[in-house]
Amino acid sequence: MAPVTSDLDEFDCLALDLELDHVVTAWQVRRWYKKSQAELEENGFLLERRHIKPTRSSHRLREVAFVMLDAKYRTHSDVSLYHLAGTAEIRYALGAGYVFGGEQEWSSSAWRESATMVPDGLWERPSGERIAIEFDATHYGNSRVREKTERFAEFDGQVWGAPTETRVAALQELVGEVDPRAQVVLANPLTGR
Repeated sequence: MAPVTSDLDEFDCLALDLELDHVVTAWQVRRWYKKSQAELEENGFLLERRHIKPTRSSHRLREVAFVMLDAKYRTHSDVSLYHLAGTAEIRYALGAGYVFGGEQEWSSSAWRESATMVPDGLWERPSGERIAIEFDATHYGNSRVREKTERFAEFDGQVWGAPTETRVAALQELVGEVDPRAQVVLANPLTGR
């Protein structure tokens, strides 16, 4: 994520990341910056605890602490918060944003639940390519995935992320049939490893 330098500590870098991602999970912060929930709260970060269903086949709800700086995200649905954190995980997997610097831009609109045919994020690479970013928490049916893939094929590329290896494999097949240029990555914002 944002590079820690002599001028920026981990909390400064997390704040920069939240400017792009809006919301991440406490597990992501632990993995990326080695900070605890107590340390986050002591340094002015907001934690919103929710119980979510991580995948369509999950039988149990899982408690998740979402980390944010802007209190407006506290009013967002569980789905919205999970999509924001999942989209941030894709950004991390791609090394996009502050990590490598340069002329690139990242925007996340994953909080817009009603905008189902709009990508969760948009990555404008230094080359000017516009890449659609989509997080699938395994709740989309195959026809919806194909429909979204067709729509996102209008971009220069598309990257999908999913929280399980099983869903990544299924998406590679589904998305690849429609747009062979598409990439699918493992993006699980609910793991500390």
